[in-house]
Amino acid sequence: MTSHGQVGGTVSAERGSMSRLLVWAAPDEVSERSVRLSLRRWMSRCGDGFDRVADTWSQPVQGAVRGAVVASSGPEAVQALDLERPGVVLGRPAPELAPVALLLPGEGAQHHRMAVGIYRHDPVATEAIDEVLDLMGAEGDRVRADWLAEAPLLSPHHPMRALPMVFAVDYALAKVLLAWGIRPGVLVGQGVGELAAAVLAGVVSLPDAVDMLVAVAFELLAAPAGGALAVAAGAAEAAPHLDREVSLAADNGPGQIIVSGVDGALRRTEQSLRAVGISCMRVRAEAAYRSNVAVPACDAGMDALRGKLLRPPTWPLLSTTTAAPVSAEEATDPAFWAYQASRPVRLRETLNLLFAGGGYRCITAGPGQGLASLVRRHVAVATGASSVSSLLCARPRNADDDRRTVLAEAARLWASGYPVDLEQVHRLA
Repeated sequence: MTSHGQVGGTVSAERGSMSRLLVWAAPDEVSERSVRLSLRRWMSRCGDGFDRVADTWSQPVQGAVRGAVVASSGPEAVQALDLERPGVVLGRPAPELAPVALLLPGEGAQHHRMAVGIYRHDPVATEAIDEVLDLMGAEGDRVRADWLAEAPLLSPHHPMRALPMVFAVDYALAKVLLAWGIRPGVLVGQGVGELAAAVLAGVVSLPDAVDMLVAVAFELLAAPAGGALAVAAGAAEAAPHLDREVSLAADNGPGQIIVSGVDGALRRTEQSLRAVGISCMRVRAEAAYRSNVAVPACDAGMDALRGKLLRPPTWPLLSTTTAAPVSAEEATDPAFWAYQASRPVRLRETLNLLFAGGGYRCITAGPGQGLASLVRRHVAVATGASSVSSLLCARPRNADDDRRTVLAEAARLWASGYPVDLEQVHRLA
């Protein structure tokens, strides 16, 4: 502590290489600058002792003005703490905080070695991912091996890799936020993320959800080869140019749809769209999700879920399949969950409904930042009435990038006044 405020630090790294979260607080802006200057001077003299200095500042701190910085070395911290060109997060906790909307992305968000930077470093995330994969038995071992491998046997876009791993990462990151003390006001899942949201809301048990997910993924392997197209048009504009074997898979926003179907039909649709000047491109998918092609896989999911205990949600849960709150009747109907993989995602309508209820601090907890970028284009976020951020970066260059992005979100939440358990954040090491 100094005469002007308090300083604290949260370790997030193995010695000398990984990012750390440093926090401080002061009673007013003038005192905050003084504390920050003192911290910068201390850092400039720490030399190779950055880790020891950071360890010293490991206690939660209080103050009307809060600051935080993520750094992996003394020199980086010194540069970020420059008063003239600050690279820090500053905030004054508001009397009323915007409710948190937890957004969970779906299939399509996957990428090579997604979230590996927090696996075996954050114990909450590690336990959650292992729990999902262990429920898959021997197949889970193969999924884990491919996920962690530099050269996997199966692509991350393969149905037996994309579906369980996106689900596992969504579930794990949501558990991390909950462990920090963040309590969402609403859960919104996109694609397979909606199943993760259902588990978090107490609708379906994790083992039953994994059983259904594996049944769907396995049956998709027998489906005709297919994929999806991102189309820069609305559903009505694109409809006349879609092959009869192609379906609307997602309505993500104005002029932003996804269509899916078997490969030959997709090629014909792509040619038809380009012929009239509508831009489109193939997206990362090795199955025709959200189309009639997926119905047999959904039948298998229904068989897996039939007779299992389903409950009404204990948390507000918005469905991107219906663009409406999940009712008790829907939540307890196995067909509602089993057949989602054959129905389009109505994200545009869901976001309209979400933001019609007021401002939200949206946090996407899952791979990449694709969902966050779609939310960012909504008028409610563009005008500042709501906000959105992501727990993971879009394309990590190395494992520490994942940790840095997670810690940056903790910094923003803490500086804004949300009840972040810094001791829990400290466990990301």
